[in-house]
Amino acid sequence: IHGSGKVLLYLSSPEIAAGTDASDPRTFFTRHLNSGKEHSVLSGFASFLPNERLAAAQTVKPAALSMNAPLVIVVSQELDSILAPWHDDLRNQSLPFTVLATFASLGLLFHQRRQRSLARLSYRHEAERRNDQDRLALATSASGTGVWELNLESRELTWDDTMFRLYGKRRTDFSSVYSDWQESVLPEDLPDAEAELQHSIEQGKDFDTLYRIRRGDGEIRIIDARAWVYRDEAGRPTRMIGVNRDITQRHQLEQALREGKEFIYS
Repeated sequence: IHGSGKVLLYLSSPEIAAGTDASDPRTFFTRHLNSGKEHSVLSGFASFLPNERLAAAQTVKPAALSMNAPLVIVVSQELDSILAPWHDDLRNQSLPFTVLATFASLGLLFHQRRQRSLARLSYRHEAERRNDQDRLALATSASGTGVWELNLESRELTWDDTMFRLYGKRRTDFSSVYSDWQESVLPEDLPDAEAELQHSIEQGKDFDTLYRIRRGDGEIRIIDARAWVYRDEAGRPTRMIGVNRDITQRHQLEQALREGKEFIYS
């Protein structure tokens, strides 16, 4: 294209006759000249060409030639034909991506449903466990049986509410250590009780003995104590779980019967 806007040579189909005016503001030629650049890349619609195109324009004005106006070379192609390979590649890749995304979504959905199912199952198990604990607490409280657990490694001692009532102690005064129990047992009964306890731990036999305690209010009571030792996979004793019952009245009744005396329940 001559610098004045006249087409000098056009190689394409449909043909554009020489002398066609390309100075319309919408043409690639005019937009290139207006940019002030020696070469430029443009896109859009040309005034006398159909379809959207991508164009490269180059100004030619050799210094060795005395030219009163430059020449402009414009090479363009329909944008759809340029992007066609990209579109084909996108379509080819979109199918496996869609399949992968579908399987991933189904996997996520299955995982979420499984998680919700496990959460509901865990909630039911926890509710059942709490119910079992409530029933056990009610049964032990009604029978006057206290439940305790001793960690054989840390010597941490745990009592339920009935144990505190049996020993006449307040939970706030209980430090949850083995010595709390030792302090309650009468000094003359403590060595035999501890020997039975140690023998049970070492030999694996059930702990079953009687001893006397001094309650927090100073009253002396007779305790029937039983416990079981639990061991880890290596056979090491790790904890004991046991029960205590106050058999003072039963002991007094048995003694009264042996002596032929009248017994009055207190």
